[in-house]
Amino acid sequence: MQRDISTIFKTLETEKSFFDSYQNRFIDSFENHTEKHRPGLLTKAALNNFGAKLYQLLFSFKGDPRSDLKTFTIKTITYDVDIKPIVLKSLLIMIGDFATHNLNKLNIEATSALASLVELYTQTINEAHSSNKVNPESLDDEVLSGKAEPTYKETETIFDLLKTLEDNNETLQVMTYVEEVPIVCNAKIMGQSAEFFEVNTESCISSSFNEDRDVYIKHASFPKALSGKAHHFPSRDSLRIRDPYFTDLPQEGRKFLRVATEAPIPIKVQWHSEEYTCRIKDISISGLGIISIDKLPINTNATAQAIFSLNDTEFTLNINIRYNIREQHFYRIGVSFDMHNEYEDIISKYVTDRQFDILKSLKSKAS
Repeated sequence: MQRDISTIFKTLETEKSFFDSYQNRFIDSFENHTEKHRPGLLTKAALNNFGAKLYQLLFSFKGDPRSDLKTFTIKTITYDVDIKPIVLKSLLIMIGDFATHNLNKLNIEATSALASLVELYTQTINEAHSSNKVNPESLDDEVLSGKAEPTYKETETIFDLLKTLEDNNETLQVMTYVEEVPIVCNAKIMGQSAEFFEVNTESCISSSFNEDRDVYIKHASFPKALSGKAHHFPSRDSLRIRDPYFTDLPQEGRKFLRVATEAPIPIKVQWHSEEYTCRIKDISISGLGIISIDKLPINTNATAQAIFSLNDTEFTLNINIRYNIREQHFYRIGVSFDMHNEYEDIISKYVTDRQFDILKSLKSKAS
């Protein structure tokens, strides 16, 4: 039978000196286990900060922390961060150290209470994992785009990291995408407050920073790119980023550059005996981004046929459906095809020419 958490706290408060002195040991244990179970989002320094915050949450013995622990765990899962094995191993080591601490006093009751507390915390973490198992098809656009709001703890970690980079006068990379083409320049942090940080953009093409474009900040110490609500100040060559969060770059992991088409290109997608008319939004030498008003009843990984024209050449390609998801008021279908096909040179030339046209347009607007 599980014990009431308030009763457990009352028993453990008699050993408050142990818990006051154990925090650094817990953080060290937390850090050591990140090497084998390194989550996707956070650096080791960030995880150390989480270790301290987590310890304060679990062992301050003020109120019942399980609701906050569950919320915290779900949020880390949302960011593709699995701290479960790290936390559980650190807590098990803590039980062993606590038992050794109490060995001479034979305080079996306190050791048993800590074991019961760890069991409750473990149950809470498992419940968070179970409740977060949702169907990707049911996720809203915000979750699919990876733009979930960061927690206070995550934001605090980000600004601590930015302050260190500012103090060291480190150079960052500022990146944005114009018609799917990545535009990159170097910048340094000019200052920050509790809500935003600002970087200089003297070396950047100022016309790249339209209000409706996402902006990303990269640095070798970041586990992922930083993004946020960006506002460009052309008069002082600066970019202000509010509410920063870690996120994947839109084209991270792609082998080949893709570009947005100058205008939507009509495409016919044939699957089984049905034909659907859509539009090509972007293109690379190995795939297409297709948009459709209606959701195509084509399964992921299905093979279909695509017919379209590019630079006065009629294309007929076998395509593989990579995804088919809702995006705002339409559906986006990502497809791939064999790069080494008879049309490769034509597509490659189109992508290259389109890239140079986009860069030329940006520079002419900036001059």
